Amino acid sequence: MKILELRVRDLGVIEAVDVTPDPASPVVVLTGPNGAGKSTSLTAIEAALAGADALPKEPIRRGAKAAQVDLVLGDAAGPKFRVERKVTAKGAYLKVFDADGRPVASPQAFLDALTKTGLAYDPGSWLRKPPREQAAELLRAGGVDLAPLEARHKALFEERTGVNRDAKALAARLQAMAAVPGVAADSEEVSIGEMAKEMAALQAQREANAAERRKAAEAAAADARAAESAERARVEVVAMEAKLAAMRAKANEANRAAFEAETLASAEAARVAVLVDPDLGPVAEKMAGAEEHNRKVRAAKARSALVRELESKTAEAERLTGALADLDAQRRGLVGGLALGLDGLGLSETGVTFKGLPLEQASQAEQVRISLAVGLRSGELRVVLVRDGAHLDPAGMRLVAEYAAQHGAQVWIERPDTGAPQAGFRIVDGKVEE
Repeated sequence: MKILELRVRDLGVIEAVDVTPDPASPVVVLTGPNGAGKSTSLTAIEAALAGADALPKEPIRRGAKAAQVDLVLGDAAGPKFRVERKVTAKGAYLKVFDADGRPVASPQAFLDALTKTGLAYDPGSWLRKPPREQAAELLRAGGVDLAPLEARHKALFEERTGVNRDAKALAARLQAMAAVPGVAADSEEVSIGEMAKEMAALQAQREANAAERRKAAEAAAADARAAESAERARVEVVAMEAKLAAMRAKANEANRAAFEAETLASAEAARVAVLVDPDLGPVAEKMAGAEEHNRKVRAAKARSALVRELESKTAEAERLTGALADLDAQRRGLVGGLALGLDGLGLSETGVTFKGLPLEQASQAEQVRISLAVGLRSGELRVVLVRDGAHLDPAGMRLVAEYAAQHGAQVWIERPDTGAPQAGFRIVDGKVEE
Protein backbone atom coordinates (compact mmCIF):
# COMPACT_ATOMS: atom_id res chain seq x y z
CA MET A 1 0.00 0.00 0.00
CA LYS A 2 1.23 3.50 -0.90
CA ILE A 3 0.16 7.15 -0.78
CA LEU A 4 -2.03 7.95 -3.78
CA GLU A 5 -2.74 11.57 -2.84
CA LEU A 6 -1.33 14.15 -0.40
CA ARG A 7 -3.24 17.30 0.48
CA VAL A 8 -1.85 19.80 3.04
CA ARG A 9 -3.50 23.02 4.14
CA ASP A 10 -2.09 25.75 6.42
CA LEU A 11 0.49 23.55 8.14
CA GLY A 12 3.67 25.36 9.20
CA VAL A 13 4.90 27.37 6.21
CA ILE A 14 2.57 25.52 3.81
CA GLU A 15 -0.48 27.31 2.48
CA ALA A 16 -1.67 24.65 0.04
CA VAL A 17 0.25 21.63 -1.23
CA ASP A 18 -1.40 18.95 -3.37
CA VAL A 19 0.65 16.04 -4.65
CA THR A 20 -0.60 13.11 -6.69
CA PRO A 21 2.38 10.78 -7.26
CA ASP A 22 2.92 9.04 -10.58
CA PRO A 23 1.83 5.42 -10.00
CA ALA A 24 4.59 4.26 -12.33
CA SER A 25 7.36 5.94 -10.32
CA PRO A 26 8.57 4.45 -7.03
CA VAL A 27 10.16 7.80 -6.05
CA VAL A 28 8.38 11.08 -5.24
CA VAL A 29 10.83 14.00 -5.28
CA LEU A 30 10.00 17.29 -3.56
CA THR A 31 12.27 20.18 -4.55
CA GLY A 32 12.37 23.90 -3.98
CA PRO A 33 14.25 26.60 -2.09
CA ASN A 34 14.95 26.33 1.61
CA GLY A 35 12.03 27.19 3.86
CA ALA A 36 9.48 26.72 1.06
CA GLY A 37 7.71 23.71 2.56
CA LYS A 38 9.56 20.58 1.40
CA SER A 39 10.42 19.37 4.91
CA THR A 40 6.97 20.37 6.18
CA SER A 41 5.36 18.24 3.47
CA LEU A 42 7.23 15.15 4.72
CA THR A 43 6.38 16.14 8.29
CA ALA A 44 2.72 16.33 7.24
CA ILE A 45 2.86 12.73 6.01
CA GLU A 46 4.53 11.58 9.22
CA ALA A 47 2.08 13.49 11.43
CA ALA A 48 -0.91 12.14 9.52
CA LEU A 49 0.28 8.55 9.99
CA ALA A 50 2.30 8.51 13.22
CA GLY A 51 0.45 11.03 15.36
CA ALA A 52 0.36 14.62 16.55
CA ASP A 53 3.78 14.30 18.25
CA ALA A 54 5.36 14.62 14.79
CA LEU A 55 3.74 18.02 14.17
CA PRO A 56 5.85 21.23 14.10
CA LYS A 57 6.07 23.29 17.26
CA GLU A 58 3.70 25.84 15.71
CA PRO A 59 1.62 23.63 13.42
CA ILE A 60 -0.97 26.20 12.22
CA ARG A 61 0.18 28.69 9.59
CA ARG A 62 0.03 32.25 10.88
CA GLY A 63 -3.25 33.88 9.90
CA ALA A 64 -5.06 30.53 9.59
CA LYS A 65 -7.44 29.00 12.12
CA ALA A 66 -6.68 25.36 11.48
CA ALA A 67 -4.26 23.05 9.69
CA GLN A 68 -5.18 19.83 7.94
CA VAL A 69 -3.43 16.91 6.25
CA ASP A 70 -5.33 14.46 4.04
CA LEU A 71 -3.84 11.25 2.68
CA VAL A 72 -5.37 8.74 0.30
CA LEU A 73 -3.82 5.30 0.76
CA GLY A 74 -4.18 2.49 -1.74
CA ASP A 75 -2.52 0.27 -4.33
CA ALA A 76 -2.77 -0.48 -8.03
CA ALA A 77 -6.38 -1.54 -7.53
CA GLY A 78 -7.32 1.92 -6.28
CA PRO A 79 -7.92 3.85 -3.02
CA LYS A 80 -8.45 1.87 0.18
CA PHE A 81 -8.35 4.44 3.01
CA ARG A 82 -8.50 8.17 3.54
CA VAL A 83 -6.66 9.74 6.49
CA GLU A 84 -7.63 13.16 7.86
CA ARG A 85 -5.46 14.82 10.52
CA LYS A 86 -6.77 18.23 11.61
CA VAL A 87 -5.18 20.66 14.04
CA THR A 88 -6.96 23.56 15.74
CA ALA A 89 -6.20 25.75 18.72
CA LYS A 90 -7.99 23.17 20.87
CA GLY A 91 -5.97 20.17 19.72
CA ALA A 92 -5.36 17.58 17.02
CA TYR A 93 -8.00 15.26 15.59
CA LEU A 94 -7.72 12.12 13.48
CA LYS A 95 -10.22 10.31 11.27
CA VAL A 96 -9.70 7.33 8.99
CA PHE A 97 -12.28 6.18 6.43
CA ASP A 98 -12.33 3.05 4.29
CA ALA A 99 -12.95 3.02 0.54
CA ASP A 100 -16.70 3.11 1.14
CA GLY A 101 -16.46 6.14 3.40
CA ARG A 102 -17.05 4.24 6.64
CA PRO A 103 -15.02 5.48 9.63
CA VAL A 104 -12.38 3.12 11.00
CA ALA A 105 -12.54 2.45 14.73
CA SER A 106 -9.45 3.34 16.80
CA PRO A 107 -7.86 5.14 13.85
CA GLN A 108 -4.39 5.67 15.39
CA ALA A 109 -4.09 2.03 16.39
CA PHE A 110 -5.14 1.12 12.86
CA LEU A 111 -2.42 3.33 11.34
CA ASP A 112 0.16 2.00 13.79
CA ALA A 113 -0.65 -1.51 12.60
CA LEU A 114 -0.14 -0.41 8.99
CA THR A 115 3.31 1.07 9.65
CA LYS A 116 4.47 -0.96 12.72
CA THR A 117 7.59 1.14 13.33
CA GLY A 118 8.65 4.74 12.89
CA LEU A 119 11.46 3.62 10.60
CA ALA A 120 9.12 3.81 7.61
CA TYR A 121 8.78 7.54 8.10
CA ASP A 122 12.49 8.45 7.91
CA PRO A 123 15.13 5.72 7.64
CA GLY A 124 17.72 8.48 7.47
CA SER A 125 16.98 9.26 11.10
CA TRP A 126 17.91 5.66 11.87
CA LEU A 127 21.32 6.24 10.26
CA ARG A 128 21.84 9.27 12.51
CA LYS A 129 21.15 7.35 15.72
CA PRO A 130 23.96 6.00 17.94
CA PRO A 131 25.15 2.52 16.87
CA ARG A 132 23.53 0.60 19.73
CA GLU A 133 20.16 2.31 19.11
CA GLN A 134 20.48 1.43 15.42
CA ALA A 135 20.97 -2.23 16.37
CA ALA A 136 17.98 -2.22 18.73
CA GLU A 137 15.66 -0.66 16.12
CA LEU A 138 16.91 -3.03 13.44
CA LEU A 139 15.94 -6.01 15.57
CA ARG A 140 12.63 -4.45 16.64
CA ALA A 141 11.79 -3.89 12.98
CA GLY A 142 12.30 -7.62 12.50
CA GLY A 143 10.12 -8.46 15.49
CA VAL A 144 13.09 -9.31 17.70
CA ASP A 145 13.12 -7.98 21.27
CA LEU A 146 16.73 -7.28 22.17
CA ALA A 147 15.95 -5.95 25.65
CA PRO A 148 16.49 -9.23 27.59
CA LEU A 149 19.74 -9.89 25.72
CA GLU A 150 20.93 -6.31 26.26
CA ALA A 151 20.05 -6.48 29.96
CA ARG A 152 21.97 -9.74 30.31
CA HIS A 153 24.88 -8.28 28.32
CA LYS A 154 24.94 -5.16 30.51
CA ALA A 155 24.86 -7.23 33.72
CA LEU A 156 27.67 -9.51 32.54
CA PHE A 157 29.73 -6.56 31.29
CA GLU A 158 29.38 -4.72 34.60
CA GLU A 159 30.16 -7.90 36.54
CA ARG A 160 33.25 -8.54 34.40
CA THR A 161 34.33 -4.92 34.86
CA GLY A 162 34.15 -5.36 38.65
CA VAL A 163 36.02 -8.67 38.53
CA ASN A 164 38.74 -7.21 36.30
CA ARG A 165 39.03 -4.21 38.62
CA ASP A 166 39.50 -6.57 41.60
CA ALA A 167 42.00 -8.68 39.65
CA LYS A 168 43.97 -5.58 38.69
CA ALA A 169 44.08 -4.44 42.32
CA LEU A 170 45.18 -7.92 43.44
CA ALA A 171 47.88 -8.00 40.78
CA ALA A 172 49.16 -4.60 41.94
CA ARG A 173 49.24 -5.78 45.55
CA LEU A 174 50.99 -9.00 44.50
CA GLN A 175 53.59 -7.06 42.51
CA ALA A 176 54.28 -4.85 45.52
CA MET A 177 54.59 -7.88 47.84
CA ALA A 178 58.11 -9.36 47.59
CA ALA A 179 58.59 -13.13 47.60
CA VAL A 180 59.84 -14.63 50.91
CA PRO A 181 62.95 -16.77 50.20
CA GLY A 182 63.58 -19.85 52.32
CA VAL A 183 60.10 -19.95 53.84
CA ALA A 184 57.24 -22.01 52.38
CA ALA A 185 53.65 -20.76 52.56
CA ASP A 186 52.73 -23.89 54.61
CA SER A 187 55.39 -23.25 57.28
CA GLU A 188 54.26 -22.87 60.87
CA GLU A 189 55.15 -20.03 63.22
CA VAL A 190 57.24 -20.91 66.30
CA SER A 191 55.86 -20.22 69.76
CA ILE A 192 57.66 -17.34 71.40
CA GLY A 193 55.54 -17.95 74.51
CA GLU A 194 57.06 -21.42 75.02
CA MET A 195 60.50 -19.96 74.63
CA ALA A 196 59.64 -17.27 77.16
CA LYS A 197 58.58 -19.99 79.62
CA GLU A 198 61.89 -21.79 79.09
CA MET A 199 63.78 -18.54 79.63
CA ALA A 200 61.78 -17.85 82.81
CA ALA A 201 62.62 -21.32 84.19
CA LEU A 202 66.31 -20.81 83.52
CA GLN A 203 66.21 -17.37 85.07
CA ALA A 204 64.48 -18.82 88.15
CA GLN A 205 67.26 -21.39 88.48
CA ARG A 206 69.87 -18.63 88.34
CA GLU A 207 67.99 -16.70 91.02
CA ALA A 208 67.80 -19.83 93.20
CA ASN A 209 71.57 -20.29 92.86
CA ALA A 210 72.10 -16.67 93.83
CA ALA A 211 69.94 -17.22 96.92
CA GLU A 212 72.05 -20.25 97.87
CA ARG A 213 75.22 -18.22 97.45
CA ARG A 214 73.79 -15.51 99.68
CA LYS A 215 73.09 -18.16 102.35
CA ALA A 216 76.67 -19.41 102.07
CA ALA A 217 77.95 -15.86 102.40
CA GLU A 218 75.79 -15.34 105.43
CA ALA A 219 77.22 -18.57 106.97
CA ALA A 220 80.75 -17.38 106.31
CA ALA A 221 79.94 -14.06 107.90
CA ALA A 222 78.47 -15.87 110.90
CA ASP A 223 81.66 -17.93 111.13
CA ALA A 224 83.77 -14.80 111.11
CA ARG A 225 81.68 -13.24 113.79
CA ALA A 226 81.92 -16.39 115.94
CA ALA A 227 85.69 -16.50 115.54
CA GLU A 228 85.87 -12.87 116.55
CA SER A 229 83.74 -13.58 119.59
CA ALA A 230 85.96 -16.54 120.54
CA GLU A 231 89.01 -14.38 120.17
CA ARG A 232 87.56 -11.73 122.43
CA ALA A 233 86.69 -14.43 124.94
CA ARG A 234 90.22 -15.79 124.86
CA VAL A 235 91.63 -12.30 125.38
CA GLU A 236 89.24 -11.74 128.22
CA VAL A 237 90.29 -15.08 129.76
CA VAL A 238 93.93 -13.97 129.71
CA ALA A 239 93.05 -10.54 130.90
CA MET A 240 90.57 -11.61 133.50
CA GLU A 241 92.10 -14.65 135.06
CA ALA A 242 89.95 -13.99 138.08
CA LYS A 243 86.82 -14.51 136.02
CA LEU A 244 88.10 -17.61 134.27
CA ALA A 245 86.06 -20.06 136.27
CA ALA A 246 82.89 -18.12 135.76
CA MET A 247 83.48 -17.68 132.04
CA ARG A 248 84.81 -21.16 131.17
CA ALA A 249 81.40 -22.52 130.51
CA LYS A 250 80.65 -19.58 128.30
CA ALA A 251 83.90 -20.05 126.39
CA ASN A 252 83.24 -23.70 125.86
CA GLU A 253 79.81 -22.90 124.49
CA ALA A 254 81.27 -20.31 122.19
CA ASN A 255 83.85 -22.80 120.98
CA ARG A 256 81.19 -25.39 120.27
CA ALA A 257 79.11 -22.87 118.41
CA ALA A 258 82.12 -21.79 116.41
CA PHE A 259 82.87 -25.37 115.54
CA GLU A 260 79.34 -25.97 114.33
CA ALA A 261 79.38 -22.74 112.33
CA GLU A 262 82.68 -23.69 110.76
CA THR A 263 81.36 -27.11 109.86
CA LEU A 264 78.23 -25.61 108.33
CA ALA A 265 80.25 -23.02 106.44
CA SER A 266 82.57 -25.71 105.06
CA ALA A 267 79.58 -27.82 103.96
CA GLU A 268 77.88 -24.82 102.27
CA ALA A 269 81.10 -23.86 100.55
CA ALA A 270 81.52 -27.39 99.20
CA ARG A 271 77.90 -27.49 97.97
CA VAL A 272 78.10 -24.08 96.31
CA ALA A 273 81.40 -24.95 94.65
CA VAL A 274 79.74 -27.54 92.38
CA LEU A 275 76.89 -25.23 91.22
CA VAL A 276 76.96 -24.38 87.45
CA ASP A 277 75.00 -21.37 86.03
CA PRO A 278 73.10 -22.29 82.78
CA ASP A 279 74.04 -20.36 79.61
CA LEU A 280 71.19 -18.03 78.55
CA GLY A 281 72.78 -17.29 75.17
CA PRO A 282 71.30 -20.10 73.01
CA VAL A 283 67.71 -19.46 74.11
CA ALA A 284 68.13 -15.70 73.74
CA GLU A 285 69.48 -16.24 70.22
CA LYS A 286 66.55 -18.52 69.36
CA MET A 287 64.07 -15.92 70.61
CA ALA A 288 65.75 -13.19 68.59
CA GLY A 289 65.39 -15.23 65.35
CA ALA A 290 61.87 -16.52 66.06
CA GLU A 291 60.07 -13.24 65.29
CA GLU A 292 61.90 -12.85 61.97
CA HIS A 293 61.00 -16.45 61.07
CA ASN A 294 57.37 -15.87 61.99
CA ARG A 295 57.28 -12.65 59.95
CA LYS A 296 58.54 -14.53 56.92
CA VAL A 297 55.97 -17.31 57.44
CA ARG A 298 53.14 -14.77 57.62
CA ALA A 299 54.42 -12.97 54.53
CA ALA A 300 54.67 -16.25 52.58
CA LYS A 301 51.14 -17.27 53.58
CA ALA A 302 49.74 -13.83 52.63
CA ARG A 303 51.44 -13.91 49.23
CA SER A 304 50.22 -17.44 48.56
CA ALA A 305 46.63 -16.42 49.41
CA LEU A 306 46.92 -13.37 47.13
CA VAL A 307 48.14 -15.55 44.26
CA ARG A 308 45.16 -17.91 44.71
CA GLU A 309 42.72 -14.98 44.84
CA LEU A 310 44.23 -13.45 41.68
CA GLU A 311 43.98 -16.78 39.87
CA SER A 312 40.34 -17.03 40.91
CA LYS A 313 39.53 -13.50 39.72
CA THR A 314 41.34 -14.09 36.43
CA ALA A 315 39.39 -17.29 35.84
CA GLU A 316 36.13 -15.50 36.67
CA ALA A 317 36.96 -12.68 34.22
CA GLU A 318 37.69 -15.26 31.51
CA ARG A 319 34.34 -16.96 32.21
CA LEU A 320 32.48 -13.66 31.93
CA THR A 321 34.34 -12.79 28.74
CA GLY A 322 33.20 -16.11 27.29
CA ALA A 323 29.62 -15.42 28.35
CA LEU A 324 29.77 -11.98 26.68
CA ALA A 325 31.14 -13.58 23.53
CA ASP A 326 28.22 -16.05 23.55
CA LEU A 327 25.76 -13.17 23.86
CA ASP A 328 27.44 -11.33 21.00
CA ALA A 329 27.20 -14.47 18.89
CA GLN A 330 23.48 -14.75 19.71
CA ARG A 331 22.99 -11.11 18.77
CA ARG A 332 24.84 -11.57 15.47
CA GLY A 333 22.71 -14.63 14.75
CA LEU A 334 19.51 -12.63 15.19
CA VAL A 335 20.26 -10.57 12.06
CA GLY A 336 20.20 -13.69 9.90
CA GLY A 337 16.54 -14.19 10.73
CA LEU A 338 15.42 -10.73 9.58
CA ALA A 339 15.35 -11.61 5.87
CA LEU A 340 16.49 -8.14 4.78
CA GLY A 341 18.16 -9.45 1.63
CA LEU A 342 21.43 -7.70 2.55
CA ASP A 343 24.48 -9.92 2.52
CA GLY A 344 27.11 -8.66 4.93
CA LEU A 345 24.77 -7.03 7.45
CA GLY A 346 25.57 -8.01 11.02
CA LEU A 347 25.72 -6.96 14.65
CA SER A 348 28.75 -6.43 16.86
CA GLU A 349 29.02 -5.56 20.53
CA THR A 350 28.86 -1.87 19.65
CA GLY A 351 26.22 -1.79 16.92
CA VAL A 352 25.33 -2.60 13.30
CA THR A 353 28.09 -3.70 10.93
CA PHE A 354 28.27 -4.13 7.16
CA LYS A 355 30.85 -6.46 5.65
CA GLY A 356 32.58 -6.64 9.01
CA LEU A 357 32.97 -2.87 9.45
CA PRO A 358 30.88 -0.38 11.48
CA LEU A 359 27.89 0.83 9.46
CA GLU A 360 29.16 4.41 9.57
CA GLN A 361 32.16 3.30 7.49
CA ALA A 362 29.97 1.95 4.68
CA SER A 363 29.58 4.07 1.56
CA GLN A 364 26.76 6.60 1.43
CA ALA A 365 24.94 4.53 -1.18
CA GLU A 366 25.27 1.37 0.94
CA GLN A 367 23.98 3.21 4.00
CA VAL A 368 20.93 4.45 2.06
CA ARG A 369 20.23 0.96 0.72
CA ILE A 370 20.51 -0.53 4.23
CA SER A 371 18.30 2.16 5.76
CA LEU A 372 15.66 1.54 3.08
CA ALA A 373 15.78 -2.19 3.76
CA VAL A 374 15.31 -1.57 7.47
CA GLY A 375 12.48 0.90 6.85
CA LEU A 376 10.69 -1.51 4.55
CA ARG A 377 10.58 -4.10 7.32
CA SER A 378 7.56 -2.12 8.47
CA GLY A 379 3.97 -3.07 7.87
CA GLU A 380 1.58 -3.05 4.96
CA LEU A 381 2.13 0.62 4.15
CA ARG A 382 5.24 0.64 1.96
CA VAL A 383 6.18 4.32 2.39
CA VAL A 384 9.62 5.68 3.23
CA LEU A 385 10.55 9.32 3.83
CA VAL A 386 14.09 10.52 3.06
CA ARG A 387 14.81 13.95 4.51
CA ASP A 388 18.49 14.17 3.60
CA GLY A 389 18.18 13.70 -0.17
CA ALA A 390 20.71 16.47 -0.73
CA HIS A 391 23.42 13.90 -0.04
CA LEU A 392 22.25 11.61 -2.84
CA ASP A 393 24.13 11.97 -6.09
CA PRO A 394 22.57 10.70 -9.36
CA ALA A 395 23.92 7.20 -8.72
CA GLY A 396 22.42 7.25 -5.24
CA MET A 397 19.05 8.40 -6.61
CA ARG A 398 19.08 5.56 -9.14
CA LEU A 399 19.91 3.09 -6.37
CA VAL A 400 16.96 4.34 -4.30
CA ALA A 401 14.60 4.10 -7.25
CA GLU A 402 15.76 0.60 -8.16
CA TYR A 403 15.52 -0.68 -4.59
CA ALA A 404 12.06 0.84 -4.10
CA ALA A 405 10.81 -0.65 -7.39
CA GLN A 406 12.19 -4.09 -6.51
CA HIS A 407 10.44 -4.07 -3.14
CA GLY A 408 7.15 -2.43 -4.10
CA ALA A 409 7.85 0.68 -2.03
CA GLN A 410 7.22 4.39 -2.41
CA VAL A 411 10.07 6.72 -1.41
CA TRP A 412 9.42 10.43 -0.79
CA ILE A 413 12.65 12.41 -1.05
CA GLU A 414 13.32 16.03 -0.13
CA ARG A 415 15.98 17.68 -2.32
CA PRO A 416 17.08 21.32 -2.52
CA ASP A 417 17.15 23.38 -5.69
CA THR A 418 20.26 22.65 -7.75
CA GLY A 419 19.86 25.44 -10.30
CA ALA A 420 18.91 22.94 -12.95
CA PRO A 421 15.49 21.44 -13.78
CA GLN A 422 14.61 18.39 -11.63
CA ALA A 423 11.87 15.84 -11.94
CA GLY A 424 9.27 15.91 -9.18
CA PHE A 425 7.14 18.48 -7.40
CA ARG A 426 8.64 21.91 -6.80
CA ILE A 427 7.33 23.76 -3.74
CA VAL A 428 7.72 27.54 -3.58
CA ASP A 429 6.31 29.77 -0.83
CA GLY A 430 4.18 26.99 0.63
CA LYS A 431 2.57 25.94 -2.68
CA VAL A 432 3.28 23.45 -5.42
CA GLU A 433 4.56 25.33 -8.42
CA GLU A 434 2.41 24.81 -11.51
